[in-house]
Amino acid sequence: MDVLNSLFRKAEAVGLLGRLASHGLAQRASFFADDALCRAAISACVGNGRQVCFWTDQWLLGDSFDNLTPCLWKKLSPRAKRVSVAEALADDFWIRSIGTDLSLPEIEEFLSLWSSIHMVVLDVSDDLFRWGWCNSGSFAASSAYAAFFRSRELLPCAEEIWELRAPNKCKFFMWLAVRDRCWTTDRLSRRGLPHPASCPLCDQEPESISHLLLGCVAARQVWALILHRWGLPLWLPGIEENLQSWCSARISPERSRKDVNIGITLVCWCTWRHRNAVVFEGARPDFRTVLRLLDLEGVAWTRAGLLKDVRFSFASSVGALWSVRE
Repeated sequence: MDVLNSLFRKAEAVGLLGRLASHGLAQRASFFADDALCRAAISACVGNGRQVCFWTDQWLLGDSFDNLTPCLWKKLSPRAKRVSVAEALADDFWIRSIGTDLSLPEIEEFLSLWSSIHMVVLDVSDDLFRWGWCNSGSFAASSAYAAFFRSRELLPCAEEIWELRAPNKCKFFMWLAVRDRCWTTDRLSRRGLPHPASCPLCDQEPESISHLLLGCVAARQVWALILHRWGLPLWLPGIEENLQSWCSARISPERSRKDVNIGITLVCWCTWRHRNAVVFEGARPDFRTVLRLLDLEGVAWTRAGLLKDVRFSFASSVGALWSVRE
């Protein structure tokens, strides 16, 4: 964090970060989870050498000397590692800071470094810093975020979740569910927290989010009725089905895809609500309760325009499904 703070102060001093200069360190550092990301983006053009760090800034040979000469870097004192280019070149301070007891690899690195910098001449102009991920050379938050997430792995169904015409709480729930981040029995158990001995709805298997929403006896009864009404009986999830894989594999026609995804979200959301009522409010587990919730929520979502294709709506149809003799 100290190095990152130094880099930001340095960049701010030359106006590289612009408006970011007025923000606190914690907010500025949130743009970068790793100091290496920041260092890779900033290069320096040396003028008087007062603001460029001799060892850790990229000002010569396209990389910093701590990366190019790792053996020499280990021999330096904390103060010597922080010196500027001007301080390092004055009276060959960088040479004296290395010492004389050098191994063969250290000698090789020293000769390579000396041959690169012995002809460097400073002038009176200010040092300049450039942000390498923008053509203008100026910092842009968008370029920092793009670089930070460049190697990310996209969740297969992430785009479908965040494009849902559904309340935000339902989107967040599905996002957590497909990533197995909901506080079900298996997750509570791994953290040594109090938890039910088995699935609260079926009391037959250990509870996981995939089991609760897909493989549980109660969940499968709900899905069987709903998918039959939708004309998609082959989509019925298996007992050992994984939620993320099952959601990713549900491919429907383009014109009805959003409604199908919203319908799946609503079924999962109502199942989760009923599960929480059983755990925290002492409700009796019953798949018909989930169907009642679907009836109420489905009508509301349809009237609100969230469910537009009547084939995948719940209005005036789910009620007939759950109104069986208890």
